[in-house]
Amino acid sequence: MNRRQKKVRKDASGRLKKLEQSEVRKRKERRGMGGIKKR
Repeated sequence: MNRRQKKVRKDASGRLKKLEQSEVRKRKERRGMGGIKKR
């Protein structure tokens, strides 16, 4: 689900990508799935 949202937001605007990444990273870490896509 996050992957799809990230792609859509990236297409909509690359500037929001940074903010989205931060939020997604926090959310993934909270869920415990940050190990899969952690940079």
